[in-house]
Amino acid sequence: MQKENLVLKTDIRGLVGEILKKLLVVGIVLALCIAGDKLRKYVADKYNITDSLFKSSDMLGTVSMIVVYIVLGILLLLLIIAVYKFLILFYELKHVTTIDFEKERIIIQRYDFPFDRQIQEKRFNKIVGVEITQKTIDRAVKSGNLYVEYLVQSKNDSKLRGIEVPYILNPVNTKDMLLEDRA
Repeated sequence: MQKENLVLKTDIRGLVGEILKKLLVVGIVLALCIAGDKLRKYVADKYNITDSLFKSSDMLGTVSMIVVYIVLGILLLLLIIAVYKFLILFYELKHVTTIDFEKERIIIQRYDFPFDRQIQEKRFNKIVGVEITQKTIDRAVKSGNLYVEYLVQSKNDSKLRGIEVPYILNPVNTKDMLLEDRA
């Protein structure tokens, strides 16, 4: 059987495990921010700080509020980073790998935040191996990552190289399609 092109696209179901992890981190940091705000209110009530932090007659109250504000600032920064990493994950949906058996080319197209586009074109002679990586959630939604090893031959030598194709559906079927004999 002669194959021409095989297009491997990242799928939203392939991202489910990563999305859940990132959402968990965002949720934990958000809960810590809420707890920090409650702590701020508690310290303000305890030391009777209403208007200005530095108008308090109690030095311990002023120092406590400064420490609470520093912790809140760090937590808010962590929350911004966690939300950023969560949103960046959706850029993986634009990752497309095309394997052209007729022209013996592998074309990898992906986008990075915010508007960067990357296209790589690699020459190959034969696909020699495919590895599948699946986590528990990936197996449940029939998705995973592929690591494709291919052979590049030149006049002087031959090299074994590899690419990773992330978050695709049915990696077992794709592996079988990649490794079947082309006569």
